[in-house]
Amino acid sequence: MKCDEKEKARDAPFQPESPYVIVCEGFQDTGFVCAFLKHLGINNCDVTFPKTKRDGCDGESGIPKMVQLVAGIATVEGIAIIRDADMDADDSFRKACIAFEKPYDIPDESFVVKKGRHKRTGVFIMPGKGKTGAVEHLLLEAAFTSHPPLAKCVKELETCNQYSANWSENKKAKMRMQCVIASFCRANPGCSLGYIWRKGADNPLDIASPAFKELADFLTTFSTP
Repeated sequence: MKCDEKEKARDAPFQPESPYVIVCEGFQDTGFVCAFLKHLGINNCDVTFPKTKRDGCDGESGIPKMVQLVAGIATVEGIAIIRDADMDADDSFRKACIAFEKPYDIPDESFVVKKGRHKRTGVFIMPGKGKTGAVEHLLLEAAFTSHPPLAKCVKELETCNQYSANWSENKKAKMRMQCVIASFCRANPGCSLGYIWRKGADNPLDIASPAFKELADFLTTFSTP
């Protein structure tokens, strides 16, 4: 398994080493997915993301180009996209599907792996079926399940801070997530979500949380030959 790293520049596009590749929106998502694959014992998937200085594209709008770059490598047998639902999960799925071209078939629906004759594809929309939002919403579910009192504390902070009252739900989720990390990560309260998986006991997120079951099922199906 090869995980793309934010701090390493590259002169050429990401070069996969595994038969299956997962394309995420950004480095923070990649950190989570890599940690989760390791937890699941899946070692035949590489994880990457678009970065402007390296690939000429960035974020969710850069996913199609990143998929195109990966799809041009003959040894790759499958590509999955993991991206946020934002305000409209159906629209996010449609935008993700634009990235796939023959011999990669467009998935019939999100969360379901399409195994074609030669290649396989899949799209997982964060935070899960029937939901809107972002990866932070899924991670907060896991954090608050493990640490119930923390949910109340963060809510009280949000209530007293009227400055954020009109923020989008995604931005509020990012604020909550950073509060959770800052409350636990003694080594670095300002730790990025992309690096928190390296912090051991300072990580408030349980990688084995039942909140991740839906993603586990998707990744297991996608990576099974």
